[in-house]
Amino acid sequence: MSNILSEEFDSLTKKFFGFLIDEYQFVLKKKSDLSYDFETSTTKISIFVEFNTLVVGIEPIGEEARKLLRNNVLPEQLGVTVVARCLNPDLDYKVIWDEPILSAMERESQIVKNYCKDFLTGDFTKWTYVLTTKNKRK
Repeated sequence: MSNILSEEFDSLTKKFFGFLIDEYQFVLKKKSDLSYDFETSTTKISIFVEFNTLVVGIEPIGEEARKLLRNNVLPEQLGVTVVARCLNPDLDYKVIWDEPILSAMERESQIVKNYCKDFLTGDFTKWTYVLTTKNKRK
């Protein structure tokens, strides 16, 4: 059972991630009570609650995913915090389990705004770098 109601999740998603629609022309798709996708022809942002924890992922789709696959690069979904830490290794970030969804959404939306701008516009030229950096950290 989640620590947030569907109606509150709807409202918070639109409040903190509405900029994706207004500034980047994403389309909002509700997948379930606590799961949304924001999509353009090149990028998908998934927002959902899993084990009372907010998860925000980003992945290339459509032609951008096909371009990466042609270069033997997997267009997998990555958490936006993983992406941010790959692009800025000095970023001090820790997942807080059972953190209130409100504060998690506020923080994660800032991470998307600050570190994922290229990907939001469909420019995945740094994706290979992000994946390489992520794999080196394991």
